[in-house]
Amino acid sequence: MFSLYLAGEVVDEKLKKLLKERFAGVVEAAKEVFGDNLESVVLFGSASRPEDARPYGDVNIAIILKRGRPRMDEKFHFYSIMERFIVPFFMSIEDLEKLLASGDLYAFRLTKDSFVLYDDEGRVSKLLSKEYSFEKAWVQLRRLAVASLGIALQNYWRGAYGEAVESAYKSLKAALQLFEVSRSSERSSPATLDREILRNYDPKDVEARVFNSLRLARITGLNRDDCRRILDETLRLVYSVLGVESRRFEEIEEKVRSKGIVPSIVKAWEEEGKIRWGIYYTDGEGRISGFEL
Repeated sequence: MFSLYLAGEVVDEKLKKLLKERFAGVVEAAKEVFGDNLESVVLFGSASRPEDARPYGDVNIAIILKRGRPRMDEKFHFYSIMERFIVPFFMSIEDLEKLLASGDLYAFRLTKDSFVLYDDEGRVSKLLSKEYSFEKAWVQLRRLAVASLGIALQNYWRGAYGEAVESAYKSLKAALQLFEVSRSSERSSPATLDREILRNYDPKDVEARVFNSLRLARITGLNRDDCRRILDETLRLVYSVLGVESRRFEEIEEKVRSKGIVPSIVKAWEEEGKIRWGIYYTDGEGRISGFEL
């Protein structure tokens, strides 16, 4: 088996051992279900970075097969023996090669923000260690930064303050990563570890202060007032980092309050240098209504 990778680099033995032990059950389940057709199992996203992982957060796992995609009964079998927070992404090695060549955001996550738990013939480790162009990923990362703001506000009005903070964290992290890419003459890949992103800032900088507040709130939780405050700060900072204009949080909240509604869906998107908002709710007759800002 080839070396295990984290963020594109060989990692230390203690971290290898920790992740292999923690997710040994996932590898064994994949072997049980897919047998000789199993090519590789790759952990990616924040779960591959224990220092940044959120307690009880979802765990993204790529299940890569040698031939074709899994049958429905194989998927059901795998789901039935997995813990519910495991989120599998099934693909063939041919699918993986196409994905990496496309340079999209998933390709970036798999090459720069991943850990290979199992690799039958070493082919996946070789593929993930190569260099790829991620111009498409940077476009998607910007969309993620904006869309996550909408999800953050949606969760705030649902009373899911922990989820609101998680989405705000994802938004600001994506924005800071994009800023790092824009400052690089070669548009090289940005840092994936939080502490590496923070190296670009003085602890007193607003970017570091807000990002650290979000990181802490992901662990400790927070009440409604604190959530409102941190969302207001995050929105203003993301606008600034992305170089866009938009409504302040208090303006959006006042519009919602004036209509006497509780939003069920909130969407955010970028249009002509501004972030637009779609606020949707269920009216008294059970119909979905909404407005844009």
